[in-house]
Amino acid sequence: MDFSQIELIYRAEGNANLVVAIPQYKKVLRLPKANISTKSSSSTATSSSRSLSCDLKGLANTRIPSSEQQEDILNPADNLAYTKLLGTLIGSEYIYVPDSVAIISQTDSEKISSICRPFRPAHRRDKKICGQFGYILPDATLLPDNLCANIQLLPTTNTFAIEIKPKQGWKLTETVNSNLIDLRNSGKCRYCAMQFSKLKNCKISALSSYCPLDLFSGIQSRMETAIHALLRCPQNNLRIFENGNLIYGDHSGSLLFTDLQGRGSLFEKNFKTMVEIVRKALLTNYIHSEETTSFDERSCVLETILKIQQLAEENFAFMSKRSYEDCKSYQVVRNILRKNITTLDDLLPEERYSLSATLMDCSIIITFHEMALEKKEDDFKNSHFIKTEDGSTFLTKVTIVDLDAKPDNHFRKYVNTTNEAYASIS
Repeated sequence: MDFSQIELIYRAEGNANLVVAIPQYKKVLRLPKANISTKSSSSTATSSSRSLSCDLKGLANTRIPSSEQQEDILNPADNLAYTKLLGTLIGSEYIYVPDSVAIISQTDSEKISSICRPFRPAHRRDKKICGQFGYILPDATLLPDNLCANIQLLPTTNTFAIEIKPKQGWKLTETVNSNLIDLRNSGKCRYCAMQFSKLKNCKISALSSYCPLDLFSGIQSRMETAIHALLRCPQNNLRIFENGNLIYGDHSGSLLFTDLQGRGSLFEKNFKTMVEIVRKALLTNYIHSEETTSFDERSCVLETILKIQQLAEENFAFMSKRSYEDCKSYQVVRNILRKNITTLDDLLPEERYSLSATLMDCSIIITFHEMALEKKEDDFKNSHFIKTEDGSTFLTKVTIVDLDAKPDNHFRKYVNTTNEAYASIS
């Protein structure tokens, strides 16, 4: 793929990656980031404006040229293998594996940085694109063509996608804690405590009333409270897309909350419909009956994520007794990938914690478009159809993204940041 000849649009970014959309192909390019002060081997890349993409086969021996970058970025082949493993454990319905690995030249990096610069949130500008590799994936904010086949969508409406980063859905307790964390202010969950720390460090301008425990509760009223809280104060936990374009979130140029109701037919109806679609999608099992996973097939996406997150809770005491280097390495992840994993029972305690750390920082994208024809009751055996209280029917898809492997020093950082968060509560 020649990036000099195609349109690229800033999509979003988190702490570790920046994402740009490639509209003409319905793809996104996911690029790793590093601190601006961190030396990157991208300077060793060719300055040619022509970019290449590698077939996924034959990547096992791919090497990162710089030893510093090897420490900071997992090998592309290992990244791909890790994503495939999560697809096996969770269900491939929910996860997109990269189509290819793009080779990023210095010229490409400079072009992408220039395109994204005006839209990047101020608090994300301490990092830049690094390395020679990016990952090309289907755009989860659009419905895939194979899902839309033989289905008539309402032409007067648009495709919307709501991206939610739910964060940790379980609460630290003294039993789990092993005296590592001062829980005197533990009336709040970790996410809510982190809000005080972020406000103190000027990373946010106001406290959010969102609580992950409400979203993961599965109770209608609490889930709706959580979704409304995210809408009012999205921070980096909620983004809204319309036809693949980011229209609401924490990025520069975002619509204001009060502007949303004038944007598109969905919002002209009311927020109640959108909240209902999101809540029902999060509680729907999208796994096809012929597909087998290591979890109960009746599990919805929220329950599936929570089950893996709780592996951290189950193995917290074990992790507290281990000593880890403070440097960034991925030995635990590489140990996982050497095994033939079919169920979570195949994993050691530190390996289970590593998987849970990934799911505690993942995002969920709920994509939907109103359908033109009212479906018969029998048609709702297709889990991708959601009917709302006003009688409308929507074609939906749920995708889990941001499934980055976490380094071996994650537990140390988790304890440190959690202590800082609870200490910040006044």
